[in-house]
Amino acid sequence: MNAVVLEAPEQMVYRDVPLPELAAGMARVRVGAASICGSDMLRVYHGAARVLPIVLGHEFAGEVEAVNGINDTWLGRRVAIAPLIPCMTCENCQRELYACCTRYSFIGSRVQGGFAETVDVPEANLVSLPDELDLTLGALVEPISVGMHALARAGGAAGKRVAVIGVGSIGLLALRSALWAGASTVLACDIDKDNLAAAAAMGATATLNPRSEEVPVRVKADYGSVDVVIEASGAPAGLQLALSLCGAGGSIVCVGNQPLDQSLSLHWIEHLMRQELQLYGAWMSYSAPFPGQEWLDAVRMLVDDADLMRSMYTHEVELAGLPEMFARLHAGGFSHRKILVTY
Repeated sequence: MNAVVLEAPEQMVYRDVPLPELAAGMARVRVGAASICGSDMLRVYHGAARVLPIVLGHEFAGEVEAVNGINDTWLGRRVAIAPLIPCMTCENCQRELYACCTRYSFIGSRVQGGFAETVDVPEANLVSLPDELDLTLGALVEPISVGMHALARAGGAAGKRVAVIGVGSIGLLALRSALWAGASTVLACDIDKDNLAAAAAMGATATLNPRSEEVPVRVKADYGSVDVVIEASGAPAGLQLALSLCGAGGSIVCVGNQPLDQSLSLHWIEHLMRQELQLYGAWMSYSAPFPGQEWLDAVRMLVDDADLMRSMYTHEVELAGLPEMFARLHAGGFSHRKILVTY
């Protein structure tokens, strides 16, 4: 079968690879669509791949074409894939903290991923897609589930005032998830005008640029305070803004990866204490029963918001063109959100 293989950092090739024997407990999925995650770029150009050679890709959907030792009603069904493979036996898995598994595997970084014509996955990782949802949108289930999980960590969004800081792809999907879940207000904060325009198109109540206005002052004047802040920028300034926007007793969920060589003043810890804020970490998108309600909600939102969700794709590339697309992404110089990979 054809696949895009990362053979070494910055060495990604499209070539034929042997089709493995389908192991017991597995389903073979013929991939119909995939999308590129920023973490894929880290593995290609920053040497973060744990296994080489490896077929990347963990945001994908397809159709089950073979099964071995699992329910044969999966045959012919259209599915998205939950890429985490928890061990289910370690202490954290027993506590249903699957993202914290100490012996996990992961489709697209530790075992073969979706940038291939077919992928073998465990039955537990199959997420059924309804007939009305095409596979192109099915490839968005995984990144949407990340935003859904962040909201779940904060106790949900229904009736709450929510702010999302950093509205790149994940932030945009978190923003839309909050609206879909019934948030009364959803504010988008970013320093990029294209991102803010996309947030407005996604239905943001207001868009705020810290470079051109005093965001905390405006928010306090227009909305009072914020109940839930999703920090998706991964910037220390974004986390400081999250702390300043969150109202007393509110919740902040860290989704963006902060730089490890930076720190916050203890002033912000005192602020967190005095305002009795809840600061949550969110890592991936899993809960019990595995893979979690987040995945079911992501599918439901895609059905409800199908036309809007298609706008998340700004570029399209065939599987064979992926190495060139990754080189283009590395070079920079063009604005994009999600990139659709076709097969």
